[in-house]
Amino acid sequence: MHETVNRIGRMIIALAGCILLHTAPVIAVEADAGLLRLVGEDAGLVVEVTGLSKELPKLEKCEVVKRLQQTILFRQWKASDDFGKLDASRTVIEKLVGISLRQMVDDVFGQSFVLAVYPTGKDETQAVLITQARSPDTLKSAVALWNRIERSKLKRATFEGYEYVRRTRTGPAGKPMPPQFYVVFDDVFAFSDNEAAIQRTITFRGIGDSLSTDGGTDLEAAKSRRHFLLSPAHQTAREELSSQRFVSLHLNPRAWDDRVDFGADKSKIGVFIADAWQRCDSIAFSLSVDERGILVEGVAHYDGRPNESVARIPAANIADSESLPAFLSRVPRRAIAAVAGRNDLADVARALIGWIPDEKQDDWSRLRQLGRGLLVGFGLFDDVLPALGHNWGAYVVASTSETVDQSPLDSVIGVELPPPGQVARGKITLRDGVDNALETTLRLIAPVGGAETDGKFADVETESTQSGTLVRSIKMGQSLQPGFAMTTDQLAIGTSPIAIKEFIGLDANNSLATAPAFRNTAKRYFPTNSQLLYVNVAALRGVIDEHELLLSARLSGSKEVSPEASAKRVEMLNDLLRAFDTVFVAAHADRRRFRLTWGITANPADGKASR
Repeated sequence: MHETVNRIGRMIIALAGCILLHTAPVIAVEADAGLLRLVGEDAGLVVEVTGLSKELPKLEKCEVVKRLQQTILFRQWKASDDFGKLDASRTVIEKLVGISLRQMVDDVFGQSFVLAVYPTGKDETQAVLITQARSPDTLKSAVALWNRIERSKLKRATFEGYEYVRRTRTGPAGKPMPPQFYVVFDDVFAFSDNEAAIQRTITFRGIGDSLSTDGGTDLEAAKSRRHFLLSPAHQTAREELSSQRFVSLHLNPRAWDDRVDFGADKSKIGVFIADAWQRCDSIAFSLSVDERGILVEGVAHYDGRPNESVARIPAANIADSESLPAFLSRVPRRAIAAVAGRNDLADVARALIGWIPDEKQDDWSRLRQLGRGLLVGFGLFDDVLPALGHNWGAYVVASTSETVDQSPLDSVIGVELPPPGQVARGKITLRDGVDNALETTLRLIAPVGGAETDGKFADVETESTQSGTLVRSIKMGQSLQPGFAMTTDQLAIGTSPIAIKEFIGLDANNSLATAPAFRNTAKRYFPTNSQLLYVNVAALRGVIDEHELLLSARLSGSKEVSPEASAKRVEMLNDLLRAFDTVFVAAHADRRRFRLTWGITANPADGKASR
């Protein structure tokens, strides 16, 4: 695969020579989505870029990109020798052809281009790059100038009625370089270092021409040599990707099956991965840009066979989960980061247990028995997890403690509990078991944190909220006091009683789910995903600014890091974080697909995200 990457790189660099021109007037034409008709259905990897001439200006106007250009790292790179060499090369090229580099890119790549890779053997691949220029004259001038600059020797050949070119050059010390091949169809140019790849491209061009001119006399031939647009897996994936995309990547798992030795790993995890791969019909990604940020979407489709392990990727199998996680209504607006989902936690646990190697089963059984003892006879996987609700989540907030040594951050984990008394064994309820297990755990971990006062280990503290909920916690040193609480419908585990009580008493109208900035972002980028990681970078910057000295001191606690270096690291981190206001990863999974959305955004209005 490494050699394939190198070959593709050489192809792109070589084809870049085509942009050294502009002898013909610019003729605007519509981007030909039909470039994919020149790619076979059996391609293993296809990268498609459309409308580059329109998207590059959008990228420059994107708030994230504009802010990144103001960061220290970017300014340092612009002042480096590497950037100076690139800029000098650009100047030489522009003087040679008399136009800007941007115009060159627009002329040859601005409409659309496609890179296709075909696995052809155990260790071999064929790759072809296909691009659509502004006009046939533009493309003709480009190729002529490219050949003249590199002093190439050209030999023409014919395949299925189309002429293509074998191109050879002489490298340093007169050493012959590997041949290259290309073919021109009006304003379309296909290039490869593999002759068979060019001939394959010609074949698909011929099928398209014959079908369009004689009403389908070669229909049977077309059926046996289907182009990529006819692939059902590709069509399904294409429908789900953003309509605003300008870059898309499609992976065909079936084309790579002979490269993967599914029998090599006999472990349960290996079998799970092999099963997931074999049931995956297609994998696709897209990239899109708007004025606020950059969005990457991915989707994988499966064959949909029920009751199989692949349905547990990533174990989000709640049938009505095409909506944002309900836990977000319990996250404070001031949260710096939040993760939430809608999952059958017992189902997740069963999948994880299934991966445990056989030789570890005895250890696992002993651990389960220990857990049953802590839970007063209830089993974690047999009783507790099946009784929990499907909505869960966790979040991080800035600490409100005024203690100097207190950690600047607090965190809370929450899961849904069954109603009081619903799950019981005699007079002992499931809640009693959970309470005992968590309180015992607090006592066990307290010594680890040095929770000691006057020679005695700290005891569990219990306080009651106005609603009557008991919050249990234990002091661990000077900066940490973890604890837990159980309401009528929630179990909350947090790093401090203050954070736990905020979770318990939160008004839904003051939650992250109702914050205008979050709602607008969710509606725009991930309205139906049931799993979410959301980071309010603007709030994180505020914490770093407020606790910069503390963070620097903790970083310099290591003998290998000086106070000056620590302060510089904190400064560099905060500078980079100023480039965006939010980061999110949203996902959804069901029996047939796994969809992922990742993005970074910034508020163009004032450079800050409202909390």
